[in-house]
Amino acid sequence: YSEAEQYVEMGEQLAGVDDYAANSKLRAVRGKILARRGEFERAKAAAHEAVRIADATDDFDSRGALWMDKAEVHELAGEPEDAASCLERAIELLEQKGNLVLAKRARAKLAELREGAASSC
Repeated sequence: YSEAEQYVEMGEQLAGVDDYAANSKLRAVRGKILARRGEFERAKAAAHEAVRIADATDDFDSRGALWMDKAEVHELAGEPEDAASCLERAIELLEQKGNLVLAKRARAKLAELREGAASSC
């Protein structure tokens, strides 16, 4: 993931302070990189910041996708309940926008999480 991290750092240097789309997506990618390295607290902080930035906008597609990214970080951190909550939020946003394709993906991931939680009981 070092190459991906290099691109994130380059993007952070190039993105303008008011470029919410770039800044939120860069933080989401950083969160996923950190989660895959096992740096879960830093990963969750980056993912949280990504959705905080995006949630200040009316870009429902990006917001929904970023909530899905945050769910992935929580899942990697071993927090399926938090991941499920993030996916539920993503589905709400994506359905509001009418992005049924991405909403369907989020629903499938949510079902997968719930099946995994049920089978571990």
